[in-house]
Amino acid sequence: GYVQILKQQDVDLIHQEYIAIILKEINSINRVIQQLLYFARPRQGYWQPVSLNQLIEECLVLIKTTGLQARIDFTTQMAPDLADLQADGELLRQVILNILINAVQAISARGHILIRTWQFDATRQAVMIHDDGCGISAQHRSKIFDPFFTTKASGTGLGLALSQRIINAHQGDIQLSSEPNSGTAFTLILPVKHQGNTPSTKHTQH
Repeated sequence: GYVQILKQQDVDLIHQEYIAIILKEINSINRVIQQLLYFARPRQGYWQPVSLNQLIEECLVLIKTTGLQARIDFTTQMAPDLADLQADGELLRQVILNILINAVQAISARGHILIRTWQFDATRQAVMIHDDGCGISAQHRSKIFDPFFTTKASGTGLGLALSQRIINAHQGDIQLSSEPNSGTAFTLILPVKHQGNTPSTKHTQH
């Protein structure tokens, strides 16, 4: 809060540059702390009707606003008649965004990301996010969901571990297919109905 006040009051250009860096790093620290807190004590899910297709569209809007269209082509193949899932939309959004960000980071120059949804079977739906980036080695694939494992210089190693925990809480499955230099595909398989939980009375629509 005090740094934000300084940003508003200090007109020195050098100070403004330093303050911007401080704020950026504070936000980074805050994200790590939030991930650690959630990993230690997951929040109770808010089970409500959620459109998988709509959730993906919302995530794509967030991803595309960063100006990635210049180097990455996004293709969507959405099944048009999917029923709403009984899910926590905010947590699923976190998973989809994390996988999309990983896909973007795997593409060093120009590339393509495909997002597809379909009815997996009578009781489950699926979404696949496939990139044509650098891929993941067999050695790293076996560790990719381990907490704190990361190949990124600034990564925390919590994103995919949290994603797996969220999908497990939804009684779903997360699958990985990848080869070095041949891209990566993450597939989320989610039940339409969540068993064993009473839907929340929270009125926020995700």
